[in-house]
Amino acid sequence: MFRITRHGATLVEKSNADAPGQRRAGYYLRFLDRVARQAGVEVLIAADLNDAPMASTGIPLFSFQKPTGSPNILMPDIDFLKPTHNSLPAWPTADWRPWSRKSHSAVFAGATTGGRVTRQAVDRLSLPRLRAGVFFQDKPEVVFRLPLLVACDSAETEATLRAMGFGVGPLTWREQFRHRCILSMDGNGATCSRVVIALRSNSVLLKYNSDHQLHYFAALTPWRHYVPIAQDSDVLDILQKPTADLHAIAREGRRFARTFLTRRAIERYMATLLRLYADLG
Repeated sequence: MFRITRHGATLVEKSNADAPGQRRAGYYLRFLDRVARQAGVEVLIAADLNDAPMASTGIPLFSFQKPTGSPNILMPDIDFLKPTHNSLPAWPTADWRPWSRKSHSAVFAGATTGGRVTRQAVDRLSLPRLRAGVFFQDKPEVVFRLPLLVACDSAETEATLRAMGFGVGPLTWREQFRHRCILSMDGNGATCSRVVIALRSNSVLLKYNSDHQLHYFAALTPWRHYVPIAQDSDVLDILQKPTADLHAIAREGRRFARTFLTRRAIERYMATLLRLYADLG
């Protein structure tokens, strides 16, 4: 729990969290300490900082993501808060490659998250990222990489993934910015940094439909700020659309990011949220 006053924030209570959970609590404490002075209220908030937060039962609960329909109150996501030297967020430098110099293709790079990777899951391709990785293997217009193998139940399962062509081929953001379309697909939850990076770039975001919500998702308009993807074949269909249409969506996505996904914007959002929460009490 965090205690917010007009002078700052303190961590009142925390569970026996693991090291990543403790780091997250520290990030949010520093963030809330800055925002508290803007909010000018005194409140006590309970927060679940896990990738899969519990749903609120009885008391209001803050989290940085939630399943669609959950009553939890959304704070800015954790990737906005990670430390950096100059600015927030701690993501790659700006995409300086103009649309005209990008390949008319799509790209994804990520880990094998989304559930426990068992031999059965591999055989059935029951995890979305595994399914998509296999689907796009013979589609040269889509680069789909899973260079980081995680959550495997055994060395044998990991070896099977490597034999399928996964576990290799990491891509830097500079390399991904060479493509006009940047894919986002959920892992253990919503993809936090990837969506923002794509929106801030000169490429267009192709976002797979998601059951997870971040604090700004409700403000994103499909076919204006990003292209919605319901199934893997949609990506191939999108690449057949006029490039001018996709370029227009890329520009609108970038305008959205410059307006709502900056340090100043997320601090203003959180300060307003705290004031509204205080008014309820």
